[in-house]
Amino acid sequence: MIGTDFTRYDCQVGRQRRTYETLQREWRCLTCGGRLGQKWSEGDDRYPANWHIECLSCGGTDFVHEYELHRQQREAVEVLAGLPAQIRELFSPGELAPKQRTLSLDEANRVLHGVLVDI
Repeated sequence: MIGTDFTRYDCQVGRQRRTYETLQREWRCLTCGGRLGQKWSEGDDRYPANWHIECLSCGGTDFVHEYELHRQQREAVEVLAGLPAQIRELFSPGELAPKQRTLSLDEANRVLHGVLVDI
């Protein structure tokens, strides 16, 4: 959810106003997963001169609640666990061997549409 309508102590996130303390404690950046923090803005096209909250890593204002982030991660693990081993290897970070190749666009489309390719 994108943070908008920033005031000194809170901002609009989705349909509710959230205090900066709550956002810093329970919310993360949707883009990079970084922590949120308060920053002073002198004013530009995005914000008037005021305090606002943004990601401390990338400066993003698109936030996700930690529970939702964990739910999405669990769902991704379940989806990857259900894939065939050949495809699952392509999504395994840290286990990529130099000889391993990536799928071409045509091969990826065939995999997504249920036609397995010889990898």
